[in-house]
Amino acid sequence: MKIVSSLTRQTISVSEANSYLACRKKHDYRYRQLLVPAEEKRPLTLGKSVHIGLESIYETGKVDHALQSAGEYLAHSAYGEELTPLVQDMLRGYFDYWKEDPELYEVLYIELPFKHPLISPSGRGSRIFDIVGRVDMVVRRKSDGSIWIFEHKTVGTKDRNYFNRLDTDYQIRAYAWAVSRFLGVQVKGVVYNVLRTKLPIEPDVLKNGSISKRANIDTTLEVFEAALSRTGSDPSEYAEIIDRLRNEGNTFFLREEREFTPEELHQWALDFYHITRDLRRSTAPYRNPTSCTLYGGCEFRELCAGLLPADEIHNRYRHIQTKHPELADVDLDSLKPAKHRPSEPTVDHEFIESIIS
Repeated sequence: MKIVSSLTRQTISVSEANSYLACRKKHDYRYRQLLVPAEEKRPLTLGKSVHIGLESIYETGKVDHALQSAGEYLAHSAYGEELTPLVQDMLRGYFDYWKEDPELYEVLYIELPFKHPLISPSGRGSRIFDIVGRVDMVVRRKSDGSIWIFEHKTVGTKDRNYFNRLDTDYQIRAYAWAVSRFLGVQVKGVVYNVLRTKLPIEPDVLKNGSISKRANIDTTLEVFEAALSRTGSDPSEYAEIIDRLRNEGNTFFLREEREFTPEELHQWALDFYHITRDLRRSTAPYRNPTSCTLYGGCEFRELCAGLLPADEIHNRYRHIQTKHPELADVDLDSLKPAKHRPSEPTVDHEFIESIIS
């Protein structure tokens, strides 16, 4: 008599995989014990509010709706009063700067959830793990009909090396592979849509009525030239600054494209499969001290190091009901992938609308 083992299917997101790769103990706290910080950090609140605003911009085509949506989210945050003016100005600037988007792209889906089995080295679907997630936007480029994913990013500082790090971005390759399989299309690549979380600086006005010649001013050519005109300053005296700003372009709203070959995405999928094998077999959530201070510091550092009194733990952390709260509004069981493999860049709208409605 042949005994067939019963395996319970599991879901895994890229965030969970990244957490596991960074530190087994961190993964245990977040994805097995389902612990999260009791209070949301300021950068996360800022990023979420901007994402909400961008979602509204592409749904309605109206910046006023975006300001209202972002404002409603911030109204329930401890950072609302501080962040609302900044987020509103960021969204206004974005809407004006990328006003030609409707002529360039057809928006197919906004905040698209997906679920798809990982693949094994044999090419068969995993018997255990489904990758799940949500992409910011899926578009069709009008010039050639190709399908692209938009990935909205908020960054604090101007960093010339930022896009270099995206050459090995694990998350977006996961999204491109999974969305290609889920929709049954070939995603050509990603558009990194970057917004800086600050506004262009207005040049200081000196006592003589002209503006400051501070060479490293963090602004745009438009803002700087407007200040020159407003104060009657002679542009020839600021030629070096003007040339720098013209050569840099607008560093507050940046975009970069990355194309992916099917072979590259397939290799990523195999890497992810082996990560899930390690995760399933892992029994000891050991620490990785090199990750304690990365990206502003681990949110579980004090807990992990035993620095929190027992009665303080409940004030600093809370339990969540699911390890994928970003998909709490989605019936994951209803997400069924397209029956055909990626081929021509076409999308079956009726099929997708039927499973995410």
